[in-house]
Amino acid sequence: MVKHAHALIELVNFDLLVDAHGEQSVGLIIEEFVSGLKSIKRAGDGLLEVSPTQFCLVLRGVHQRQHINLAMAKLYRALAAPVDVFGESAQLVVRCGIALPGSKLAKSKQMLSCAQSALRHAKRQELPHVIFSGTEAAAAREDPNFLARIREALDMGEFVPYFQPKVTAAYGTLVGAEALVRWHDTKLKKVVPPGVFIEQVEESGLIFPLTLHLLKSAIARCANWPEPLHVAVNIPPKLLTEEFLVTAIGDALTVADLDPARLIVEVTERGKMPKLAIQVLGKLSALGVKIAIDDFGTGESSLIQFRSMPANIVKLDQVFVRGAAKSTKDRAIVAAVVELAKRCQMQVVAEGVEDQACADLMKTLGCDWLQGYWFGKPVPNDEFVKAYIGEPPKAQVVDHMAALLGSD
Repeated sequence: MVKHAHALIELVNFDLLVDAHGEQSVGLIIEEFVSGLKSIKRAGDGLLEVSPTQFCLVLRGVHQRQHINLAMAKLYRALAAPVDVFGESAQLVVRCGIALPGSKLAKSKQMLSCAQSALRHAKRQELPHVIFSGTEAAAAREDPNFLARIREALDMGEFVPYFQPKVTAAYGTLVGAEALVRWHDTKLKKVVPPGVFIEQVEESGLIFPLTLHLLKSAIARCANWPEPLHVAVNIPPKLLTEEFLVTAIGDALTVADLDPARLIVEVTERGKMPKLAIQVLGKLSALGVKIAIDDFGTGESSLIQFRSMPANIVKLDQVFVRGAAKSTKDRAIVAAVVELAKRCQMQVVAEGVEDQACADLMKTLGCDWLQGYWFGKPVPNDEFVKAYIGEPPKAQVVDHMAALLGSD
């Protein structure tokens, strides 16, 4: 049985660094990345290349979370200092998924698969690293009845929306929240993170009913929030070619008696969007639903496609938001996106805000709304209402963020 933790480490901002420093910088950037990894590698540890921007660090004899956290802290310190790329300063940004050894993981291949799941979860949760126990992750993947269990959980309403607050950059007032799915597993009696089930859901086709369930649940809860608070729901790109989506959303809005303008559909720009998807978005926009381009700047879509999308909102990817504090180029990118959005009469959301300095900078650069752990993690609806809206009264939004952000 494998007795060593496997840490899958990815260079998150590789593409951005290459864009900034040119194709000739590829080799040097990878070299600096590998050098940082080797600096924390102990004599008995292994370092395996999974892809040019992903390496697996095998931590020999490490099987406790506290020891892994120490190793990750050492890694972050090793990569904290900017590196020199042809005379220009560059900051390497990494994210990690770690697999803990357990009885369910008997081979290195299974450990790597578990670490990949942890890395995906870290990306979705905007965390620097996530540790998955081998037993838990393997049980989810190896259970032949897992998909049947997911179908049962859907029928039983075990998938529920959690809400992360979104505030104005200028005054800190609450404007709405993003809905993020969580599984309240009644059999395991715990909350199951998306990293455990989302891949299977997407591959099996259950992503459509799960997304519709999340949409309906989020819309129903938003209808009980004070106006004009909105709720944002991410729609997987493959579902945007389903014209039934327009009818389903329209029906949900009607049943909940929610103003369509209080629903934001978030779509991620990943390559060229099919013409049918643009048409579906156009029909949603015609209903009055707002459209947001999520993770803006990290996809492959062109400005021609940007022009054709009926979008109202741009969500800046956290890579730019977090990098703006140290990188003049990232600040310039944020400023340019804000200027472009304003000229197109669009609002800008900065996501991944984790401290006051970042919030102040995004405000200075002209972002409209802010989202991130600095304002709150995703929580169930009852906790969200209690913490950010207040009961009673419901007629007014409590401006509890103003003290954090200040006012103009």
